[in-house]
Amino acid sequence: MVMSLEDKLGVGLYTAAEAARYVRARPEAITRWVHGNAKGERVVCPEFASTEERVITFVDMVQALSIRAVRTQASRVPLPAIRDAVRMAEEEHLVKFPLARRHLLFYFDKSIFIKLDGRDEIVGLTRRDVGQHLLRPIVEPYLEEISFGEEGLAETWTPMSADGLSIRLDPKLRFGQPIVAPLNILASTLAEAVVAEGSIDAAAEAHGVDRKAVLLAVKYFDSLTGLAA
Repeated sequence: MVMSLEDKLGVGLYTAAEAARYVRARPEAITRWVHGNAKGERVVCPEFASTEERVITFVDMVQALSIRAVRTQASRVPLPAIRDAVRMAEEEHLVKFPLARRHLLFYFDKSIFIKLDGRDEIVGLTRRDVGQHLLRPIVEPYLEEISFGEEGLAETWTPMSADGLSIRLDPKLRFGQPIVAPLNILASTLAEAVVAEGSIDAAAEAHGVDRKAVLLAVKYFDSLTGLAA
């Protein structure tokens, strides 16, 4: 099935390379986590599982942020263990995309456990030899940067803020590409203008914005040049 224009509106659309850059992961890792590849099954259910187009949506990208946290902090945990934890959360609580909602992740040995927001129990904590005191938390600081909608699903991501401005990824605006809010101008436009115009001040003048907006855009893209998980 090919995605219709209506399907594409409001969900945020990214190539694997774009999503990987924002998440700070390798494109091939993002593809495997969301869609699966020759090396293994997908880890999470993508928002558009039935489409022929292997796009990454905003919800998919937020799930990838969670997987990256696991891979960074609990590298001994295999991807199938993350997939099993996600499926248990979906089946036991009938909650779609649990990693794109408020949650806490824990690990013990090579197993992952999920505690969903508003739930007392920890999903998967059924092994008799594992008690809560043995679980080690996985820190997911990006969750503080995510705003969630009324149904609990991730709605926007604000990875950076300064001087009353912020970098925001909102699937309802510009197909989810990073913008400088509240100006709603693409951060990439301002960052690229610095090169085209020759300076921060010239870029700001060319686009009619304060130089602090250009500085924030440049700082954001500079921050993305890190080691990929």
